[in-house]
Amino acid sequence: MTDAKTIANIILDEGGDNELTIYTTSVNRIHAKLLQSETVPSNTSNWGSEPETTMILDLQRVEMKLAINGWIDADDETKLINIFKHGGVFNLLWNGTTETVNSDQMSILDNQLDESPQKQVTMSVIIGENMIGE
Repeated sequence: MTDAKTIANIILDEGGDNELTIYTTSVNRIHAKLLQSETVPSNTSNWGSEPETTMILDLQRVEMKLAINGWIDADDETKLINIFKHGGVFNLLWNGTTETVNSDQMSILDNQLDESPQKQVTMSVIIGENMIGE
């Protein structure tokens, strides 16, 4: 049997007014490429032949996302909501690296079965830079 893996916690809004820790249970690193595909139409004269091959254009753009699962102290719920509602980018510290991110989805689970003072959190963030000046 192997030892349980320890996943580094995440600090959101590092150095900001709403700094808080997500005690992570899992982090899924998602890398998505922006591809454009074009399927050439066929006409009635060649319907009996094989379908046309799809043409793929790689735009050489990669979107990097983190899907985060964990929990926060109940007292930090307002901070997490403030970060999400504020808009714009914020700092995220994970595994010794600070990234500039923006969150596109977040959920906070209230569960009557869970009597602990923590809240379960699921969120995803996109790593990048702010296009609009602060």
